Amino acid sequence: GLDILVNNAGIIEYGSIADGDDNTFKRVVDVNQCGVFHGMAAASKSLRKKKGNIVNISSITGLKGYSGVAAYVASNWALRGLTKSAALEFARDGVRVNSVFAGPYGPVDTHHAKGPMKAGVDVDELVANQPMNRIGSCSEIADSVLFLASDQATYVTGAELAVDGGASLGSIEVIHSIFDKSYNYLSDSPVAAGPRIGSQREW
Repeated sequence: GLDILVNNAGIIEYGSIADGDDNTFKRVVDVNQCGVFHGMAAASKSLRKKKGNIVNISSITGLKGYSGVAAYVASNWALRGLTKSAALEFARDGVRVNSVFAGPYGPVDTHHAKGPMKAGVDVDELVANQPMNRIGSCSEIADSVLFLASDQATYVTGAELAVDGGASLGSIEVIHSIFDKSYNYLSDSPVAAGPRIGSQREW
């Protein structure tokens, strides 16, 4: 049987709402939102038998709004509601459902992570504008998932754990700048024609 399900697949596409690109919007929602829905549905029977638990990986864009990534933001906000609905639905079966909202972290070697760097985003500026004066590590995100999936969190369900060094606490203008630069760069670059699917969420 299955004890733990971690939904971690996610993609980001840069684009203006004014562009009105249905295909882009649907592609992001299909992976980030529908993918989580289908994952939980497929695993539900086995998880109920084992009284297991689910951890859905989201992004701080599910806690705040950002320009230039409307589909990504919308899919992460939807994931908040989906997680809470699932937590209620599965609670009496002993299955816990929680979510992690990851903030800037690295290194992540995916096309999405490299996009901002190629667009000229200043990593030092990003770090300097973080409340804790650094970005997180992949292991710090993983540790938060491990906690929620462990027996140390047996009374926790429907929770939203922000693992972002405080980035979601207030306005971090540099993150808005990253999305703007990436959108402008990818809109004018041959990179935009290539696949933009990452195995991990970067924001």
